[in-house]
Amino acid sequence: MLQKDYARAALQFQNAIQVMPRDAEAQYQLGLAELAAGQIMSAVNTLRKATELNPGHAGAQVKLAEIMALSGIKEVVREGQHRVQDVLRNSPGNIEALDTLALSEIQLGQLQDAQAHLEEALREAPQSIASVVALAKLYLSKRDLPAAEEVLKKAVQSAPQLPEAATALGQMYILTGKWNAAEGQFRAALKINPKFALAMVGDAMTEIGMGHKDRAEDAYRKLSTAPEKQYRHLYAAYLFQEGKHDSAIKELERLARQDPGDREARTRLIAAYVLVNRSQDAEKILAAALKSNSNDLDALLQRSQISIRAGKSKEAEADLAQVLHYQPDSARCHYLLANVYRARGNSIREQHELGEAIRFDPRFLAARIELAQSLIVANSAKNALGILDNAPDNQKRVLGFIIQRNWALLALDEQAEVRKWVNQGLALVHSPDLLMQDSILKLKQRDYAGARVDAGEVLQKDPEDVRALRVIAASYVAQKQPAAAVKALQDHASKHPKSAAAQQFLGEWLMANGDRAQARAAFLAAKTANPNSSVTDMALARLDISEGKLDDARKTITAILSSNNPAVEPLLWLGSIEVKLGNYTVAIEHFRKVLQEDDSNLSALNNLAYLLANFAHDPEEALAFAQKARELAPDSADAQGTLGWVFYRKGLYSIALKHLREAVAKDGESSAPNAAIRKYHLAMAYLKLGERDSGLKAMQAALKIDPKLPQTEIDN
Repeated sequence: MLQKDYARAALQFQNAIQVMPRDAEAQYQLGLAELAAGQIMSAVNTLRKATELNPGHAGAQVKLAEIMALSGIKEVVREGQHRVQDVLRNSPGNIEALDTLALSEIQLGQLQDAQAHLEEALREAPQSIASVVALAKLYLSKRDLPAAEEVLKKAVQSAPQLPEAATALGQMYILTGKWNAAEGQFRAALKINPKFALAMVGDAMTEIGMGHKDRAEDAYRKLSTAPEKQYRHLYAAYLFQEGKHDSAIKELERLARQDPGDREARTRLIAAYVLVNRSQDAEKILAAALKSNSNDLDALLQRSQISIRAGKSKEAEADLAQVLHYQPDSARCHYLLANVYRARGNSIREQHELGEAIRFDPRFLAARIELAQSLIVANSAKNALGILDNAPDNQKRVLGFIIQRNWALLALDEQAEVRKWVNQGLALVHSPDLLMQDSILKLKQRDYAGARVDAGEVLQKDPEDVRALRVIAASYVAQKQPAAAVKALQDHASKHPKSAAAQQFLGEWLMANGDRAQARAAFLAAKTANPNSSVTDMALARLDISEGKLDDARKTITAILSSNNPAVEPLLWLGSIEVKLGNYTVAIEHFRKVLQEDDSNLSALNNLAYLLANFAHDPEEALAFAQKARELAPDSADAQGTLGWVFYRKGLYSIALKHLREAVAKDGESSAPNAAIRKYHLAMAYLKLGERDSGLKAMQAALKIDPKLPQTEIDN
């Protein structure tokens, strides 16, 4: 533990627990090791075990309460508060317990109580820097800058031999923009201890704030030899930030060579390689690490990230499965697995894995935002809003959180609340998302010119932001100027010929409006801009299908799938092509492959059920798929109609009639091909049950939509 080799420490503590399973201290030490290694949920479970074995173990109770206080979830914070209050009843002068109780109270908004407990801690131990800093932060949160400065100045006076006090005062001066005063405090701290890392960091930050880049680089260079290795990488980080990528990587390589067992150093080097498109170098390091230890979980996680970026979802999934075998509560692993399923188009599994990531780490903001985003796309904005509103309170002020919550509110058409947050946000920063939300609000309120102004500003920041293009086109359509919409998109695409996204969107718009020739030209331009885009390949395949060029479409989609990584959308389209060509057995296999990747895919379930019942003469297996589709989408006319037709094929005409009636009712006045087929199936069910008049009426309704329907059905 002292050498910060937390993985080995955890292993030894686990061995101790095997020998002494009832020993709370071993559990406590294991919890500290897991916490230091970043395994938050494992640490929480272990510390809970320690407190169950010995409720009077003050260290375990306080550390567990500290983690709970930082969760930001009020119920959890309150539980931690009760735990630390019990510790203080038995040990009134416990400084760490007083600090943790104050932290809990700050999180709960009980600022006066927090201040009282921090002041009590300082009376017990006037040189307790943790208490001083916490009290100063409390004053800062109340915007009482003089009080914060005063408490830190007193700490410096009462403990002139401690560099921590001067450093804390310097950090406060940075927050208030007093660069000269900050520099003085950091220099004072470094006189006491020239190798005090926090003062070195503060000194470097001060030099940046004062515009002294050369001196800042020199200060960061000194940090690369700091005694505490967690600060040594900051020099490389500064170089990267300044655009000196080669120098930064050389420094990271030096740190990795210096301590081959330092996994964090290896992680940073690999991340840097990936950022500068040197994935092969990263893979070599990971291959060597895994050759040495095939269960190196950090290496497996990093290799899975590289595989995801390269589109190798099978390889990524295999690595992540191995990690989950040993660490089933790894929030990071579940998050990466969600990325794998997203790449495959399996939104159900993606949402499940993101939910698991949040369950194991409620503070995992990126996972929470992405889950909300996925739910909004799936028309579950209300659930998305619930996921966001359950976030820790301290995350609800983060701009990314506010933006995602606005998207959920927009999907629910809560325009007034969105307007409030958008106005507040735009007063601080004109971020693309806030501008888009402002643009959409104006579009909804028929301020078409204003919507286009916002969208134009977004495109100035990022010419490939298709959301802005969509708003511009929609604004012209709303004004009944479709030609102007096309011209605006064409003008933008011509100004940005190397933008694959702009060309792609133009092609999608033209195809949706029936201009296939111009759409193909736009897609080919997108392909020129990005030859490896499977999205463009799929668009060209869809265009071929619409023009009856099924063999060409099949070749294109087969090439997409040749990467040996299954993808739901191409498989669905390939199945549809085989249906059109009458190759029902081949189509069935394609839809089965879709369900191997996404067992809740409604299109695959529906199509497979229909094909099995109609052409494979297997209504029993078809029924299972049809019933699952119906459960997943109870309001879907397609699912209801297919279920009814499967019952018809089984000879259960009364049950079939019930479902077919409901499906036709859901269709209403629709003239879609599937609606015609459902009416025809309803007619057949009526006739089988001897209800001739109803059958003929349903038949006439079907023929009105598609006069060729009976012959088609007979042929099938």
